[in-house]
Formats: sequence, structure tokens, C-alpha cells
Amino acid sequence: MGIVVCILLGIALMLLKPLSQLGFNRLSNKPILVKFLALAVFNIGFWNAFVYGMREIDHFWGLAGIGSGVLMILASLVIFFQKKLIDMPVPNGKQAFLIASQWVLSISLLCFFMLYLVTLVRLNLGMPILQ
Repeated sequence: MGIVVCILLGIALMLLKPLSQLGFNRLSNKPILVKFLALAVFNIGFWNAFVYGMREIDHFWGLAGIGSGVLMILASLVIFFQKKLIDMPVPNGKQAFLIASQWVLSISLLCFFMLYLVTLVRLNLGMPILQ
């Protein structure tokens, strides 16, 4: 299941607004696919946080599952309502907060993506991992 979580973390990273401003979002003209991917990220994030994470809360990977799952849920909501967030008329201070929070969310997701990716590569190479 770690592979699925890692892939969907990468998809969430590519669909978030800060990275799409850099030219990584080629799916913005396909809103149905974006909403489907946001729903998939939400479902796997929910499973990761509230099923796996709560069951293994006393282990490192349970805590990592809770953290990455909650971030995936937040990212999926941002992705799902991205058009409304862009079109929403807000004062400059709140708009700056929204942009900064999306960057913080993206960087946090990137950290968890790298944790899962490095662990999966080490597992496939037969190297020891965190337990």
C-alpha cells in the first residue's frame, strides 16, 4: 500500500497550485480527471490516516501515515476547490495567506513523498529501513 500512497502523494504534488504555476499542471483543462484524482487522493489519505495510522499509532510508520494522510486530505480539498479559491475575491492579506499555506502544504507533502520514495527504493534494494 506504500506504493499507492507514494504515487498519490506525487499526483497531489503535481496538482497543487504552487507547482501548477511553475508549469507542471497539464491537467487544468480536464476538470473531471482532476476531480477524480482529488477524490482518489482524499480516499487514500483517509485510509492512511484513520485506518492504518490509527491501527499502528505506536510505530513510526503509523505516525507517518497519520501525518501524510491528513496532509493528503487537505491537499485533495485544495485541489478539488482550486478554481473556487482562485476566483474568490479576497483581500490581499488573506490571499497572501492562502498562497503561503499552499506552499507549506506542498513542501510538507514533498517531505512525506521523499520519505516514502526513499523507503520503497531501500526496500527494493534489500537495504534496512526505519521500523
